[in-house]
Parts: sequence; structure tokens; C-alpha cells
Amino acid sequence: CNLFDVQTFLIDYSPKEKNRESNDSEEGKKTDSCEWIFSKDEKNFPDIKNQDFNILNILGQGNTGKLYYAENKRNKKYYVLKSLKKELLDLTKKEYMDKLKKGVCHLSFKFLIDVEFCFETSDRIYFAFPYIKGEVLSKSIKVNKGFNEEQIKFYAGIIILTLEYLHEKEINYRALNTKSIIIDEDGYLKIIPS
Repeated sequence: CNLFDVQTFLIDYSPKEKNRESNDSEEGKKTDSCEWIFSKDEKNFPDIKNQDFNILNILGQGNTGKLYYAENKRNKKYYVLKSLKKELLDLTKKEYMDKLKKGVCHLSFKFLIDVEFCFETSDRIYFAFPYIKGEVLSKSIKVNKGFNEEQIKFYAGIIILTLEYLHEKEINYRALNTKSIIIDEDGYLKIIPS
């Protein structure tokens, strides 16, 4: 399947339904001293840190960290914060920061959820992604008991295009799984790039 064929397929078979909802609840917040790393909007947020976010809910937890639903106190927008425990990363701090600066923080593709902020505390690295209303792919598969062939081809096309984009940027995405993919309210996949 080459890039042109996939793009043509995506235009011809885009989903028509809009039936996704989000589930929000409240939870406490955690603060810690912070070193700024990256902001897509350096003019308005040159010094973003974890104290700038109200943690509203825990969305998920894995072996290396957690996903939080949070509100940015300064711009009043909602984000998903992905936290990674530094001690579990298989790289030195310098190697990891170099990879962040070169890669994940500077990606922009219509099927990736862009990292807007990246910062660190003494024990964690945080990525802030804009909150996308939708449903995690793994949940959608379970609830719908799978997808029909047309949906599978459509979603596979999006994943192929996204992986091609990442490979063009010399990024190998080894964390791709159904929990790192959101189906947005328009029916398109959005992939979390880190």
C-alpha cells in the first residue's frame, strides 16, 4: 500500500458519525519544583511548569507513568498530561532531553496529538497534549466488539500514514498500541506520539 493509495482511501472512506463522548471527574493535584524544557507557545508560556495545571482526573496508569486530565490555570484549556518516571527511562538525562528536543516536541501531523508543553520535576518528565474529546481505541474495540472491514481499512490507513511521517522524521515509534490511540469525535484516529 503506497502513500497515494492510502490518502485516496482516506478521502473516499472517512467516517460520517459523531457519537463519541468524554467522561470527566475531579481529583487532587501534585506540585514539585520544575525545570522548563519545551513550549510550543514560548511567547505566552516561556516558563510552563506542573504548578500551572489543575489535575482533574487520572485517565490511566502504566508501568512507567500516568495519564492525567488537567486544566491549564493560565489559558483555561484542558490537556492530557503524560508523566514518565525518570528512573525507569533507559537513557541518561542528556540523551533523553536530546531525543525530546529533536523529536517528539517538534512533531506536527494531522493524526498525531501535538505536544504543546514538556517539562520536568525532580522525578518525572511531563508531556502536555491538548485534550481531544473521543474514546480510546482499546475501549471502542471492546464496546463495539470490533469494527467492520471498512473501518479497519480506514484506521489502518491512518496508522500507516502516521508511521510513514514518523519514519520520515527518523523516529521509530515502539509504543504504538490501542491505548495510545484516540478516536476523536469526527471518527479519525489521533495518536499520542510519546
